[in-house]
Amino acid sequence: PNIAYYKRGQYELKRIVKYATNKGFTDIIVVREDHKLLTGLVHCHLPDGPTAEYRLTSYVPSGRIRNRGKSTSHTPEVSSCTSVRSCP
Repeated sequence: PNIAYYKRGQYELKRIVKYATNKGFTDIIVVREDHKLLTGLVHCHLPDGPTAEYRLTSYVPSGRIRNRGKSTSHTPEVSSCTSVRSCP
């Protein structure tokens, strides 16, 4: 899949959606943070939705998890999926 990263800055979500739609993007994910801690995610399927908002209340960075597994060097597989376009 084609992926691009853009720093949000102070742009409103409506302006980001308009820009992404004009550039031909099919989805956007906006990561929200407060004082460098993740607080939420917004996933919007373009151009007409649906849009989902997730609030993160108990995020723990992987480095703080005891007895965590080690990362491998393989490239994960990504499957394509379809979704229903129903929300504004």
